[in-house]
Amino acid sequence: MCEQVLEAFRRDEDTWLLLDISEETCWQMGICSREGWEKTPFAGMLKKLLGREPDIFSCRARQYQAGGHTLYVEPLVQAGTVYIFGRGHVAWELVPVLARVGFRCVVMDDREGFCSPQRFPMASRTVVGDMEQIADHLSICEKDYVCIMTRGHSSDYVVQRQVLACRPRYVGVIGSRNKITAVTERLLKDGFSREEIAACHMPIGTRIGAETPAEIAVSIAGELIAVRAGLEAVWCQDLCDRSHAMMWTAC
Repeated sequence: MCEQVLEAFRRDEDTWLLLDISEETCWQMGICSREGWEKTPFAGMLKKLLGREPDIFSCRARQYQAGGHTLYVEPLVQAGTVYIFGRGHVAWELVPVLARVGFRCVVMDDREGFCSPQRFPMASRTVVGDMEQIADHLSICEKDYVCIMTRGHSSDYVVQRQVLACRPRYVGVIGSRNKITAVTERLLKDGFSREEIAACHMPIGTRIGAETPAEIAVSIAGELIAVRAGLEAVWCQDLCDRSHAMMWTAC
């Protein structure tokens, strides 16, 4: 069992811990992925549960009753999904880069002719829908990453306003500082705090002097990898320390 758990972490694949706790003296344990549950000893119970509660594999621990058994389900590995809003040149370059380093990508745009599996073959899903009603199409939660790169200020603002309420792990917004300032002012008027807005990566990506869509995609991928690895806070502290050192040297 420990080897299976370690392998699940190495794959960075959504995985759940299953416990049949019907009998206090004889617990059964197993792990499964969303696609592999039928291969577990719990397949019979899970099939009954999924028929009436399709969200059994969620981000939260739950306890269920099925066929006279008590089943406890807890998320073990939650890899997270990268939600990319906008189907432009940067998004087109970004999806294959992220897919190759183990991120699962979903692309959403409101223009049907430009957001399709044919344009984004390495995305796990493409969604065409109203940007003002994201929740009708997507379920963004705290383990997810969001990259906002729509075609204008208004669309970016509409998406960011909805996304901030979901509190994902990462929010990045592409654009110039003037554009970001304009969107920030609108978010402040909506009641979001400066701390909430400051937690967003604006402009998106690490500072490597990126100019072309492909270079920007690499800079975004680097930032997401750092966040996934838990290195972001260390990097920020290092940058802060170096900045203070430079100031003292100048003095």
